[in-house]
Formats: sequence, C-alpha cells, structure tokens
Amino acid sequence: MQAVSGTLTVLLLLLLIVALFIAAFPLKNHLEIKGYNEKKKFWDEWLNELPNLTEYCAQHSLDPAQPACDYCHSLKPKPRHEAKIPSNVQYGWYENKILEFTEYSSYSCWRCSSQLFREQIKTRS
Repeated sequence: MQAVSGTLTVLLLLLLIVALFIAAFPLKNHLEIKGYNEKKKFWDEWLNELPNLTEYCAQHSLDPAQPACDYCHSLKPKPRHEAKIPSNVQYGWYENKILEFTEYSSYSCWRCSSQLFREQIKTRS
C-alpha cells in the first residue's frame, strides 16, 4: 500500500512540475515569435529594394495623396499584402501577447502591373 502511495506521490509531483513548466513557458504564438530577427532582416532588405511612397512621389513630382504610375500614368495603385510579422511582443506568465505587428505591402499599377513603391505599416493587434 505504501509503494502505491509513494508512486502516486511521485506521479503527482511530476505532473505538478510539468504543469508549472507549461505555465512558465507558454507555447501560444511561439512559432510566430520565433525567428523574428531573421524575418525582420529579410523584409527590411526587401523593403529597401524599391522606394517608399514619399520617395516615389518626390522622384516623379507627384502628389502623395494621389500617386500615379510613372509609366502609364494610371491613378490607381493596387496594394498587395506581402507579410505580417510581430514587432512588439509581451512575454507573460500564462501567455505571450503580440501587441504590434509590422505589415509589408507593395503597390503596383492596376493597368500595366509595374511595381511602384513598397511600404511598411505598424498595426496594433
């Protein structure tokens, strides 16, 4: 009887240790948070390959409120969502919270499909 009681005590202690480990190191959003620096470096390099909206409008003497295609002069840039990565993460006892995301978008002409500019936008979750 004492052997069974001792085994149950050991099992309960192991279960308690596992529960505390899971509570101390939450797994929620772990894959999204993991590798943030590599993702940010890649997308920042991607962002710098083309100008942003203000640089694009300054190069082509355009109004930033109505950017136009420099090739066909169409006034409708088409946004394309490229990526969304977490940029401000709060690590907690029971869960990790992503407070802010960085979104990367490219804009191309809807008529001739030439890439115009790229932007980075910070959004709250």
